[in-house]
Amino acid sequence: MAHVPVEERRTQLVQAAVRVISRDGVAAASTRRIAEEAGASQASLHYSFRSKEELFAAVTEYAVDATRVALEARQVVPGSGLRHAVAQLLALFRESALTERDLTVAQYELQMWALHAPAHQDLAAHCYARFTEVLSAVLDAAATPAEQGIDTARLARLLMVVADGTALQLLACGPAVAPDPDLLVVADGLLSAAEQTATRSGSID
Repeated sequence: MAHVPVEERRTQLVQAAVRVISRDGVAAASTRRIAEEAGASQASLHYSFRSKEELFAAVTEYAVDATRVALEARQVVPGSGLRHAVAQLLALFRESALTERDLTVAQYELQMWALHAPAHQDLAAHCYARFTEVLSAVLDAAATPAEQGIDTARLARLLMVVADGTALQLLACGPAVAPDPDLLVVADGLLSAAEQTATRSGSID
């Protein structure tokens, strides 16, 4: 077997784990099966990752990185306003649920697994914390001067609530049953919720 650099092998194993988890579920995602899916030996998997749990954590980081790359390609314009930025982000998550189905399913499978594994319950929270961090940075850059008082971290979390519901409906029913909503109307609702919270806390005059 030809030598593969460690970082390249790690990426191959993460991508293989995504496919196995999406196709067969977390319970069936043994290190042997993931290694076979990647065309690698189990020894190389254990050399690349200290444990299966470390590999699963790498999958969540891979999902965050994939979102960051997609956001860079989407090019939310700095200073363009939160309304349009939120609508663009919602469109991105909707598109990802359809075009990156394996990764979307694997994320939800891992989050449910983590919630039922006492030693790994923080993995699901960590995943959302990382997404909040990435989305907040985009929203901070998109905010106009008049929107600087809005809590973009809260707005990001509200956005993910809608994105999760949309993704699950699309996965279960398909786009024909879950048609495109008016994303600007949805964005208006999320902004209103975030602004009301800021007003109650005294962040907005």
